[in-house]
Amino acid sequence: MMFVIINSLVALFFVFLIYFGLKLKIQALIPINTAGFAVAAIAVIFELSGFESRITTLVIMIIILSLLILDFLISFRGFPESVLPASRSRKNEDMNSEHILKISETCKIVSRESVFSEELERRNGYSEEIKIHALDAWKRGNTLYGECKYLEALKQYRISENHIPTSVVFLNRSSVLIQLGEFERAFESSKKALKLNPDFYEAWINQSIALEKSRKLNAALDCLNSAQRCQPDTDEVWFLMGNLLMKQHKYPDAIKCYETALNISPTNLEAWYNKGLCLNKTENAAEAFQCFERVVSLNPAHYQALYNRGNTLTRLNRNEEAILSYEKAIKMKPDYSEAYNNRGISLYKLGRTREALKSYEKALKLKSDAFEAWINQALLFDNLGYIEKAIYSYQHFIEYAPDEMSQHIEMTQKRIEVLQKSLVQEKLFLDPVREKELHQAAPKNLKPSENMA
Repeated sequence: MMFVIINSLVALFFVFLIYFGLKLKIQALIPINTAGFAVAAIAVIFELSGFESRITTLVIMIIILSLLILDFLISFRGFPESVLPASRSRKNEDMNSEHILKISETCKIVSRESVFSEELERRNGYSEEIKIHALDAWKRGNTLYGECKYLEALKQYRISENHIPTSVVFLNRSSVLIQLGEFERAFESSKKALKLNPDFYEAWINQSIALEKSRKLNAALDCLNSAQRCQPDTDEVWFLMGNLLMKQHKYPDAIKCYETALNISPTNLEAWYNKGLCLNKTENAAEAFQCFERVVSLNPAHYQALYNRGNTLTRLNRNEEAILSYEKAIKMKPDYSEAYNNRGISLYKLGRTREALKSYEKALKLKSDAFEAWINQALLFDNLGYIEKAIYSYQHFIEYAPDEMSQHIEMTQKRIEVLQKSLVQEKLFLDPVREKELHQAAPKNLKPSENMA
């Protein structure tokens, strides 16, 4: 009786797998699991009729086990990209929306039906019905991708691939996987696309993105070189090369790439912007200003360019103009903590300390862990003689400052010790001579700290 119950459960399990195959349109699962159901049903009949024997039971068990192994192999090929572990899906949900947008703007996906149809026409040995099924699944995947339903899109691309593997499907799958943070699998998918079509420009781009996100920057640069050979007259690939070089702090080389991109497309706004960032890093403030000025002329609402234009004007000691640029950036982005901080620096340089202090306070109200604003506020309080407030701000600077600022942290700790001793000795009031001594002891090389983009 025990074998009857077990084989009945096995038969029900095969029914579930048949339904699963129909639901996901994995055609190979249907005949296998139909056979499995039939074998399990026959086993039940044999058991109830008393025809069972050790040999028949062993044969049936081997057949059922073989079918289950085959099921597993087929499911393993079709599952991983359709049903991701919960932790992976949460990873995608927790991604910064601005980060997703930046990836989406760069990722390549083919949505023109004519491109997919042309590739299908070149594939011999497939019936028209199979081609239609592959096309329909691909189109559904594109629609879901556009709706940011990445897991559902992945299922449809897998169905299309099961019908007919195409470079276009592999490309689009790589884009979905990049969105989901599955960079190694995105690399493999773009690699399959390039195996079918070695001159597939978009696949080289996606492969470079997958490698970049995996922090394999040199390999990513090689992919962009291959993309450039496929389409030598596009500014995009030179722009992306510049971005990779900038990440490697190779600013002069990055500048050359941006200049090549701008020679091809003089209105490439982001190439002007990133070139300006690199020029700032190489202390070419005057040229950087021209780049940000060009960006603002192309897009007056580009708040990052307005902010960085203010930074270059501050370096050029054109502080009144810098303040106006920061204020325009703040108008475009009212919660721009970094702009308030750097606006405070320009006000401080003009001797407008009270206004500078308000600017730092606003920066900290918007972003409580802005260590640059904490140190700038501390220096101002220190200079104004507000010792307790200065200590409080110095301590918050130490709390939030990154480890690479260890030298500044050490200097700040020493300054706190000096101020704390003065409080113990003089309690609440300072005589003019002592106040002058304290000001002279202030750390001169702790300059106002800018927050750069």
